[in-house]
Amino acid sequence: MQYLKSISAFTFVTIGLGACSTFAGSDAPSQEEQQRVTTLYLNIENQLDNGRRALALIEEGQLAEGNELLTTAKTAIRNQIQTCAQIPSCELNRIMKQQNQLLDLQQTTIQAQLRLIESIEKTATYEDAPAAENTQSVAELDSTVEEMPASAEAPEENMEIPEPEALPWAGTHDAVELTEVMLRSGDFPLIIELNNPIKAALDDWLTWMRPNLMRSYENYLFLKSEIAPVYEKGNLPEALLFGMVATESSGKVHAYSRAGAAGLLQFMRFTGEKFGLTKVDGFDQRFDPKLATQANVAYLNEQLGLFHNSLEKALAAYNGGENRMMRLHKKFAGQQLWEPSLLYSLPKETREYVPKVLAAAWLFLHPERYRLEFPDFDASLAEIKLDRQSSLSELTLCYGQLQNPNGWFRALRNLNPAVKHDEKLAPGTTLRVPKTLADNYQDYCTNDNFLALADELHRANYPEKKEMIRYVVRRGDTTNRIASRYSCVSTRQLAEINDIRPPKYRIRVGQVLKVPEC
Repeated sequence: MQYLKSISAFTFVTIGLGACSTFAGSDAPSQEEQQRVTTLYLNIENQLDNGRRALALIEEGQLAEGNELLTTAKTAIRNQIQTCAQIPSCELNRIMKQQNQLLDLQQTTIQAQLRLIESIEKTATYEDAPAAENTQSVAELDSTVEEMPASAEAPEENMEIPEPEALPWAGTHDAVELTEVMLRSGDFPLIIELNNPIKAALDDWLTWMRPNLMRSYENYLFLKSEIAPVYEKGNLPEALLFGMVATESSGKVHAYSRAGAAGLLQFMRFTGEKFGLTKVDGFDQRFDPKLATQANVAYLNEQLGLFHNSLEKALAAYNGGENRMMRLHKKFAGQQLWEPSLLYSLPKETREYVPKVLAAAWLFLHPERYRLEFPDFDASLAEIKLDRQSSLSELTLCYGQLQNPNGWFRALRNLNPAVKHDEKLAPGTTLRVPKTLADNYQDYCTNDNFLALADELHRANYPEKKEMIRYVVRRGDTTNRIASRYSCVSTRQLAEINDIRPPKYRIRVGQVLKVPEC
């Protein structure tokens, strides 16, 4: 809808202005930098004045002149904002007041044209030339004001906009609903509002959670070739994908939450099934990175549609449940997620989750601004065919810390999600591995002496299955109590043998379990 685009363009540039002002450096700017910033301020103020004059011309009916001046002004402002983003000391708060005034004037201009249309429609038929002429004028006005900047805090919801049936190009224009263009384009960073919740999340990621962020990035890079194209196809930004992966699972494909969410992107079983993640030949597809990412894209796009392209609300629904978020969306109609009345109606986990995802996405895009250095290594992949029987755990021992101080267990697990880490794989089995490991397979994992050591350690941790006895669950039994009654099995092993799902390991009275006999 053209009208939506015209209003949204004002809001998007405003968000960009706010982002510019966030990164003023702590060091005093040089004299040359001060001069650049002063000149930039003057240029933007001049262009804002041009925008005001352009809207005045449009309101007076001088559409051609107004359109030309407004187009020049918006192009100049966009260029100046891009320049500002590169200058640490650039502050644009000083012109926010003028921008609000410009938006008010733009709203007044459009309202005047709408009233003109209403008056014409009451006195003229569709065949009347004057009505057609004036309708074209407003359409021209709409294309004229497209993509001009304005304040995200302006009271757009108070505008008296006719229903779409009465005016086809008119549509909803709540500020929180105007993210789609930026979300679906290369300007994704401009929709991230660096407010206090996101700044707090940035602080967490950069302090006590920094090691976790580094591990998340390493895990993500090995999965990138498989999952990033899914986001690209779904028209969502890669930075958002990284933010979700880092927050949901730290890039661990086999992660489980206490609530029972599973996989790289932490789907609950019911939600996963809704989006096509089922069990196939005993394999839970929530652990398939590509399939889970496809489900994640489908879920987010569905929620973006329900919440009028509010990314924050879509993320809150992903974490806290769409039904809860929809109730709050209706209760606090027109409010952004960051409004205290709405934000503090969410569970604490969700209040922290949304800024954490967006903060991780921001760091993915701007690490240098925070003296953050993501690991740089070759994340290309290859395949190996096993020469002899091995498990992923044994391969991890073979490779040691070859070009990776953290070892290779997680990468091997993530790249082969359907393979259990303790499963002995037959010779000839094909595995996906980092290229570094493929290049060094013969040198590191075919030494008989070391393989014997790895096998010895493996058998100590994963003994061969013994004869099983049948145990019928009685009232008061729990998986933990049953495992404690038999010294040959742990709770985790008992659960794996009987396909009892973590984290609660629920069993029922009368259920027959297989228990290893000592």
